[in-house]
Amino acid sequence: MKNIACLLLIILGLSSQAYSYEGAASFLKRGMSARALGLGGAYTALVNDPSAVYWNPAGIANGSGFSIQLSDLKDAQFYSNISDVNYPQMAMTLSPGWKLFTTVTIGIGFGFSGYYVNGIEQYDEQSSYLGDLNYSEMAYYFSYAFGVDNIQIGISYKYLQQDFGIVQRASSIAKNIKGADIGIRYSPFRFLILAITINDKIEVGSLEYTAKAVTSSMAFNFSRLSIATDYSITDISFNRIRSGLEYRIGNEMQYAFRLGVRDIPVRDGNERLSDIIELNAKLALGFGYQYDIGRNGRAIIFDIGMQQEMKPSLVSPFSRIIATTITLK
Repeated sequence: MKNIACLLLIILGLSSQAYSYEGAASFLKRGMSARALGLGGAYTALVNDPSAVYWNPAGIANGSGFSIQLSDLKDAQFYSNISDVNYPQMAMTLSPGWKLFTTVTIGIGFGFSGYYVNGIEQYDEQSSYLGDLNYSEMAYYFSYAFGVDNIQIGISYKYLQQDFGIVQRASSIAKNIKGADIGIRYSPFRFLILAITINDKIEVGSLEYTAKAVTSSMAFNFSRLSIATDYSITDISFNRIRSGLEYRIGNEMQYAFRLGVRDIPVRDGNERLSDIIELNAKLALGFGYQYDIGRNGRAIIFDIGMQQEMKPSLVSPFSRIIATTITLK
């Protein structure tokens, strides 16, 4: 019991994975999967689907076999005047389990999250048409996890790619960078999950980099109700809290209703800064539907999630995000 209490204090004393990005790969702040979006991003401990390659690689060692997930994210207002903006996401995991002298699980996973802007017309100083400008960013995840009984440890290797080019021209500027995330999940009781993730800092240039961050999370997971809270600290931004709850009804056909809040700032005494960062706080809503397709635990899951900024502002472009996800497990 003392060991459990010590671990709990250590985890709560650490900070969170807020995925706060500066410049490079800023599209990743949206997260992955509609379920996570509907929970306000409080998914570090709860994650048990292929999006674990993003949220917490330890979550892929769940012993559930093969799973695949497809997601699409949309900014409901921003970029409405640009011809083609896409946020495709895909993840898949394989996690067999064995019952030896204890329960042992392993997991491998792959995923990607992308951001594409196509068909932006480019002109020179004389207003002569030069061609269509395209910009893309991709993040690829290669994950591995190992679990024994009620503890899992995982790592995700990240490969970030930026490409800035012009249609019908050979010129293109591309940047490729690498990094890794480490995650741990521990369940001292059936209903309680503690988790932590560590995300390294990746520098693309002197002014572009992903933040170094640590995430601690606590989740209560019951048969019908799940409640989770993440606490985040990064090296370039303010501390943040994300919380969410999910209520499930039904058996063979199961429905889930979700509510969450995201990026609630922890004040640091700087009132001028606090007034600005409060604009980042978001309200989240979500709905899910699961249909079991066999006695072996196979199921198809449909999820939709939305995040709306609590204080919409013209200076805050991503005012509403909507995500849809299909998962086969």
